[in-house]
Amino acid sequence: MARPRSPDVRASTLSMRVSARERAALEARAAALGHPSVSAYLRALARADREGDSNPPPPSRAVSEVTAFHRTDLGTIWSGDSRDWMARAPGGSVNLILTSPPYPATITLAGQNN
Repeated sequence: MARPRSPDVRASTLSMRVSARERAALEARAAALGHPSVSAYLRALARADREGDSNPPPPSRAVSEVTAFHRTDLGTIWSGDSRDWMARAPGGSVNLILTSPPYPATITLAGQNN
């Protein structure tokens, strides 16, 4: 996937050595806040620091369509971004949300390399 274009022209690069654990933590934090890359996350942190904001807001994102995948008398399985579904769900209507986050292929889950 190509890096998103920025309105600010980049005339130089910054190279940084980090451990595998640090890189995974940066990538996870960037993804959790909705940034498309660690670079975008670091730019947002730098911009927030310049502007005196210690908690930069996550970037805006497009709202995805959430569709009913399967219905039974016991409930409905929805397909889509749970954040978008929760934004329109009636209060008190949720008993369980089960998600499948996009784990990187390099992490170990339950002793298995994925």
